[in-house]
Amino acid sequence: MEANQTARAIAQPRRRSADSDCDMLPAQPPQWLAFLLLAMIAVAGLFYFPGTQYLTSDTQIYTPLLENSRNPSVLARDPLVWHPHLGLSFYDEMVNGVRTLTGLPVYPVLFAFQAVFRLVLVWAAFLLGLGICGGRWESLWIAAVVQTTGFIAGPSVMVAEYDAVPRGYTLAIGLLASACVLHSRFWTASLLAGVGLFFQAGVAYPFLACFGLSLLVRREETLLVRLRFLLPVLVALVSLLVAGVAGGSASLSLVPDWLAQLHHLRASYNYPSLWHPAVLWVPVGLGCLLFAAGWRLRSQLPGRIHAFLIAAPLVGMFSIPFAWFFMEKLQVFLMAQWQPARAIAFMYAFAVPVFLGAGVIAARHHRWVLSWFWFVAGFSIPFSNQLVFFVGANGWPPSRFRYLWVPALALLALLVFSLWTRKPFLSLVLLLLLIAAPFGILRAVLGINAFASDARTPEIAELADWAAASTAPDAVFAFPGFGRSNQPGVFRSQALRAVYTDWKSGGQVNFDIDFARLWWQRWNEVMAPKEFTLDRAPRLRALGIDYLVLAPPQAPAQPPPLFRNGKFWVYRAEDLSRLVAPVP
Repeated sequence: MEANQTARAIAQPRRRSADSDCDMLPAQPPQWLAFLLLAMIAVAGLFYFPGTQYLTSDTQIYTPLLENSRNPSVLARDPLVWHPHLGLSFYDEMVNGVRTLTGLPVYPVLFAFQAVFRLVLVWAAFLLGLGICGGRWESLWIAAVVQTTGFIAGPSVMVAEYDAVPRGYTLAIGLLASACVLHSRFWTASLLAGVGLFFQAGVAYPFLACFGLSLLVRREETLLVRLRFLLPVLVALVSLLVAGVAGGSASLSLVPDWLAQLHHLRASYNYPSLWHPAVLWVPVGLGCLLFAAGWRLRSQLPGRIHAFLIAAPLVGMFSIPFAWFFMEKLQVFLMAQWQPARAIAFMYAFAVPVFLGAGVIAARHHRWVLSWFWFVAGFSIPFSNQLVFFVGANGWPPSRFRYLWVPALALLALLVFSLWTRKPFLSLVLLLLLIAAPFGILRAVLGINAFASDARTPEIAELADWAAASTAPDAVFAFPGFGRSNQPGVFRSQALRAVYTDWKSGGQVNFDIDFARLWWQRWNEVMAPKEFTLDRAPRLRALGIDYLVLAPPQAPAQPPPLFRNGKFWVYRAEDLSRLVAPVP
């Protein structure tokens, strides 16, 4: 009975009583128009802000792993594929399955996945908003604000992921599953949670904790009957284990001191004590506000979502001391693989609809100060951490009024909903402005889109095309003198040629101790020296490197390079070795 009533509520926005001053609300958009507007919001997020990126960050890791998973002869001499971290996931099978069916290369398929799950993210936020405050226009605005929530400093994770990475898909699925619980779709929520496990199991735990608590506190049925909703989740977990999928190595081992120092260098986001103090306390403050908002809304929301209002902030906040204790004090290697503090992303994604929905409800009761307060809290999520990281910690030129945008947007929201019943047309125009404003402010005014870029420069594309056409598939390249540049990783993914070592692949020290040892050795041998000198060529050749890619200022005039452009000159390591005495 409850499920049928909820289904009708989704189909038609919540009605108000006849004596309420909310009866003159602007006409709500039909379902088809609401979905079209959601799609437009997702497109704005894909192509404007927060945008997308490829081969700028983690796709430098996933692309080679996916290519090698599909064809083990590809990149067979690259250490990155010797220690894959696709354990406890069917992500490679899903991506490569789509590639087999469509015949498409990896990038269009990854972009298609990202586009689909951006739409899932905004659809989930819309349904949460619909369940909290009941109006489609308001829920569209809530979905847009969730879409602008990009980078979260500290755990280095995102709500709307710039990169096409599976943790973003699992987060979007978990948020959609939360919306299904709000609308009494428990089986759908559980099925979605099971699907989310197939992408990246470690990211699913915040939703599973909230969902499990909601089943425990229900009173309509016996505990055993309630727990039946966990069956799809258990089936997903068992299927992962039966398939023989394994995570990194030595998950239950302790992190040795040398590896802890390497983690500090390459994965400091796993260590809360290394976070900037502002970055550390922002999620704690927002978590406390989320708990307060849930407490205030408890009488106005269905009981099935109350557990989420309690568990989401608690899981988010306590994930920080949990990570600190097990990662820094006990030094359990599993924590480096799991990265539990990234639960903050789920808390943020869930908090935006709760904060903004609480503000809308307060405005309907003419509690203007309280409404403005909740709007400030809602807008603080896409603005606060990004301002701290991009404008503060990185020393970017600050906008003079950067901290006034949040209260100003909250005032505009207050104006919209104060006019909501008296001037419907004007309020809708202002609402559309309110939907678009965060996109423009965050990108055009504050310039917070540093990661949403494409690392495939024309020069690296020319180099990759030449290598793919002119060198053996098992050739090994090295980029001495390029230091922490991301160009070697871009080259690996585009040329599908092994790279002896590079900075970005060092991020995998989280997942495998053997790889961490190998990467650190190779990094110090080849990349740590800031410049290439000719006397290093024999030693590099002895390491099994076939080709050396050098920056023009460090490249010798003789012999002539095999390939050259404005940024890269390529030589055979053997040819350069002949110019100097061999290493004894």
